Amino acid sequence: MKAVKKELDEMFDNYKPNQKKEEPKVIDLVERVARANQKERDAFTRGLVEKWPLLAKQIMDNIQVEIFETRMKEEEENLERISK
Repeated sequence: MKAVKKELDEMFDNYKPNQKKEEPKVIDLVERVARANQKERDAFTRGLVEKWPLLAKQIMDNIQVEIFETRMKEEEENLERISK
């Protein structure tokens, strides 16, 4: 998990607005978090909230929106399927 924290630190330290984002790095980061055990994810979460509380809140909000939109899309698809 230290590697994930280090990578996050580097991403934010080297951030330059209005530049293309490197998608593979984001995917790698997501996969690392997904493969972490619960203790590592807890440490990651705690570190993110302690170091960047506003960012943690924004990410939480974004995740909630993505989940909501995914559920809405699934519901629409189910309704379409049922109504045929």
